[in-house]
Amino acid sequence: MTDVKFFALGGLDENGKNSYVLEIENDIFVVNYGTKVPIVSSYGIDTLIPDYDYLKQQSKRIKGIFITDTKNDSLSGLPWLMMEIPDIPIYCSFFSKEPILERMSKYNINPKQIKINILSEEGIKINNTIIKSIPLAGALPGTIGFSFTIKEGSYLFLSNFVDGDLGVYGKTDLNNIKKNYPKIIGLFLDSGMSNFNGKSSQKIDITKELEQIFSETPKTERIIIGAYDQEMATLHQVLDMALKYDRDIVTYGRSYHQLLELLHKNNPNLKLPKILDYKYISKHDNNVVIIVSGTVERLFKRFVRITENNDVYLKFNKTDHFVMIAPPINGQETESSYVLDEIARITPKITDISEDKFYQCRPTKQDIIDVVNILKPKYFLPIQGLFRYLSVAIREVSNSGFSQSRCVILQNGKLVHFKGDELVSQKGRISNVGDIIIDGFGIGDISREVIFERETLVRDGVIIVSVLTNKKNKKIYDDIDIKYIGVITSEERDEVDEIIKNNLVSIYNKIILNDDQQLKVNSTQFQNLLKKSIRKKVFELTNKEPMIVVSFTEI
Repeated sequence: MTDVKFFALGGLDENGKNSYVLEIENDIFVVNYGTKVPIVSSYGIDTLIPDYDYLKQQSKRIKGIFITDTKNDSLSGLPWLMMEIPDIPIYCSFFSKEPILERMSKYNINPKQIKINILSEEGIKINNTIIKSIPLAGALPGTIGFSFTIKEGSYLFLSNFVDGDLGVYGKTDLNNIKKNYPKIIGLFLDSGMSNFNGKSSQKIDITKELEQIFSETPKTERIIIGAYDQEMATLHQVLDMALKYDRDIVTYGRSYHQLLELLHKNNPNLKLPKILDYKYISKHDNNVVIIVSGTVERLFKRFVRITENNDVYLKFNKTDHFVMIAPPINGQETESSYVLDEIARITPKITDISEDKFYQCRPTKQDIIDVVNILKPKYFLPIQGLFRYLSVAIREVSNSGFSQSRCVILQNGKLVHFKGDELVSQKGRISNVGDIIIDGFGIGDISREVIFERETLVRDGVIIVSVLTNKKNKKIYDDIDIKYIGVITSEERDEVDEIIKNNLVSIYNKIILNDDQQLKVNSTQFQNLLKKSIRKKVFELTNKEPMIVVSFTEI
């Protein structure tokens, strides 16, 4: 019977840093090696990568690193790993090869040292294991899954995909996957968005929101789009809308521009709007769409630079129409709110397509249920997300009829052991699992305890409250915007909304409007009092003590 072990170096009970290890007999196969943005990105901490000590110790057994896609949380830790363990073969799709080489070049890694292999559906055989790619639909072209087939059956990895057909961004055919892999022992499935109902393919369409903006914006006024550069499938809806309304495109973000060029190179018949040079933005006609893009950790910083008039090429105008398609990840809520506030000082024409309207190209609840029920694996192992969402995935799959005894939920470093096609143990654990802290191009020296404290803080979530006040009379406008990150269920939301609004208005009227002449506090004391009061009320209802961010904007 074949001896198979699986564990994660990152990606379980966290967002990002995805890296999974499958050991088949004496061979090690690594799936992805990504990064994670710190909860609080300060004190020189740029990013976190998985601890590679185990891989260094076992480097002679590693047969390859298999990259599903070129998103940061799947790929971006690779340069540091390659510096430590050179000459490891890399396997990826045809589209992913150039972005991988581009990323490596930023770190002065010798191209001759990089061994990139295009893995096809026909696959390769390494000792007694056959490895094949599985075409998937995703945010980026060339998104693939992987199958590792031994004599007893197959182990499948599926992540960052949509169950459906996204044209040039790929197609996921579950029935074909089932046909090709009739006996799946273990299904490792992206389950980090299991808390979102429905199917993601039905939720990633934002053409209705875009149509309204494009139809109402005069030809003499620009449309500014803010988005993460790796959400290409979503941004393609912007390109289609630009074609429909005869607007040229300015891509203000190097990575997205390069990805778009690569997409067109591989699909020469693809119809795209005219792409203009960003260096001459100020000289272009106003009938343009400017796509300001960046990585998760860089996008909002780019907007801050522009709003503060510190950007060389781009300045915002009071007639610009802004569309933000970049929901902040945990820890970036304050930065995101600040950016939107600063833009509001320039123009009130802002549309924020936030998390409740925008969905990433990742499987949601119904996708996960469908994938498990169609592929019918012997064991289901949710990966790539916070523990509570991996638990939701198991609960929903079990409710659909899949045996809960065949669902396995793990945390980083926890090892599951198979013999042939049977799970024999979940008691093992590897050491040296955690974060490596990166500052710039090198390894930082911020203590792990600091990171741990920040991670613990975010577990109770964040509530962001945005308040508009009248500049003249200081009174609050009725439309108080409240966003929740990992705090409460949708059933509790209306009640919590009401509690927060009533509490905020009451304290604001007493202190800021001086209805209560006994209370004389400064702005910092007011903010602290407000946050403490909201946190206490939310705790009474939800038994959680979230971080509270309150933003006031005068108009």
